[in-house]
Amino acid sequence: MRAKGKKVGVIKPWVYRPFPTEQIIKATENLKALAVLDRACSVGAPYGPLCSDVIAALYREDIKLNLFNVIYGLGGRDIRPTDLEAIFNESLEVAKTGVIKEPVKFVGVRE
Repeated sequence: MRAKGKKVGVIKPWVYRPFPTEQIIKATENLKALAVLDRACSVGAPYGPLCSDVIAALYREDIKLNLFNVIYGLGGRDIRPTDLEAIFNESLEVAKTGVIKEPVKFVGVRE
């Protein structure tokens, strides 16, 4: 997508605990939108576990960012390159408009 001139990137935390709050804040400081990809749901929580922790880290620093959660891989399903491209395109649309259509989106789930 960068070869097509789109400003997109990936932040990949290598350690989950202790949560890398400072690194997440630094990595997101110039973003207009962020899609947080989770491979699990949190029962009773509005977001997946990684997204909840990212939101908490940003909230503590009073950072307001257009952020939405994408949950993928449920039931052992793979995420396809076309799914990732759609997520990146949705992030670009959110960055441009500031409108989040679905705060939590499930990818690859059969209905």
